[in-house]
Amino acid sequence: MRRVAVIGAGAAGLAAARRLMASFDVVVFERSSKAGGTWNFTMDQSDAVHSSMYRDLHTNLPKQIMAFPEFEFTQGKETFVHHTDVQAYLEAFAAHYGINAITRFRTQVVRVAHTSNSKGSKGSNSSSSSSSSSNGSRDAGDGSSLGDEEADSAPLSGEALMEKDGAWAVRVESLETGETEDLTFDAVVVCNGHYAKPIMPSIPGLDRFQGEVLHSHTYRMPEPFAGKRVVCLGGGQSGRDISQELCAVSNAVTLSHYDPERRLGEPPLVEKPPIKAVAEDGSIVFEDGSSTAADTLILCTGYAFSFPFLDEASCGVQVVDDGRIVDNVYRQVFNIAHPTMTFIGLPVKVLPFPLFDLQCQWVHAVWAGAKSLPSRLEMHAEVAAAREQRRRLAVPRRHEHVLGGTQWEYNRELARLAGVSPLEPWREEVYLKNNELRANMPWQYKLNTFHVAKDGSWTVDVVDKPSTKQQQQQQQQQGGAEGCAEVHDGAVVHQTA
Repeated sequence: MRRVAVIGAGAAGLAAARRLMASFDVVVFERSSKAGGTWNFTMDQSDAVHSSMYRDLHTNLPKQIMAFPEFEFTQGKETFVHHTDVQAYLEAFAAHYGINAITRFRTQVVRVAHTSNSKGSKGSNSSSSSSSSSNGSRDAGDGSSLGDEEADSAPLSGEALMEKDGAWAVRVESLETGETEDLTFDAVVVCNGHYAKPIMPSIPGLDRFQGEVLHSHTYRMPEPFAGKRVVCLGGGQSGRDISQELCAVSNAVTLSHYDPERRLGEPPLVEKPPIKAVAEDGSIVFEDGSSTAADTLILCTGYAFSFPFLDEASCGVQVVDDGRIVDNVYRQVFNIAHPTMTFIGLPVKVLPFPLFDLQCQWVHAVWAGAKSLPSRLEMHAEVAAAREQRRRLAVPRRHEHVLGGTQWEYNRELARLAGVSPLEPWREEVYLKNNELRANMPWQYKLNTFHVAKDGSWTVDVVDKPSTKQQQQQQQQQGGAEGCAEVHDGAVVHQTA
């Protein structure tokens, strides 16, 4: 039986293990002590920490649509559950499918290199002490291990692909003992996530800032910032959440983002355009010319793709554009140079868990021989054509992995390629409705409650709860409680005097 290494036991790695276990000898490598990946929360703020979770985070997606197919999300009472509920869900998933038994916890992958050496018998595994070499023979990264030019134009699938595409030399290190081990696998699934390496923006004059500068990767809770003047840079989900949290402990919080005319929070949060520079006196200057003094600057500026364990020269995949693009990958999944390596979870601004599952079912179908990939020449041509189309539409190249509204067609195409059922229509419907509600009420949409029935019909209880400022204005104008709204178990109850 062919052997497959899965790097990471987060949601993507768990999805890969579940689907591939049916046909392959799978080993999962996870550096933490339990499954969960980025949902495995810790208060540790060191750079070595993989998780970017903060203490009070609740999901920004309804739990019903987050769930993997065929595994209901029962944890948590709310629609937008606490991160500990997601962690519990993933641990339950791992236990249900027997994934923990094939996972080597507290084990870090330190090197993955492609080798065109013959693997001998099927499923061979060469394991040695730390003194052994894991280099193998170096490939040019052009897929030459698949054979000659004729192989470049041939469909790729199943046992023939496994046999022709060489092997993968994987070096791992025990985080308990420090010992290293060299292993050989027929295929590798990269599932290490992309919320661990912060993108640090270039801000003119930042060295003049006299306060604390940190990335949201190391933010954990608001209390240490009580009474401080804080500027958060970035209007994504982290920037919105963190700035709103900080307003509970400070009246001097500013959120700097590209669209300040569109309110992302409620008072006392101040919203400003992007940061232009730090002035001579250390104040932060915004693009509209206004400025503010601050004690802390929190960079909520996203994360770069990072695969420090990959030997790029032999693997044939490169991370480019300052970590925003994983290059030489077909349809966000297959390494074109060596299709026995895949990446699960590259797309962003998507419904993640169900998308991961579809990607993994496609990988299983190809590697098990049920479906074929196009030739390498065809895959390269398709990637080039897609880039040209995005260029004509003026989509920045750095957004190559940003799917957003195109994710649904992508999901349907994955299902077709894998020969499996597409996602249920209600997932897309609920996702879009939640986006609409979030756009209208970004600071309180998580109070809404979605209900999804077994037949896929759904409803939502929308909390039309006035903000604190609006409540105060109502009480002043109307003399008290008349017309105020209270929330009870997610429903809106209007009370009159």
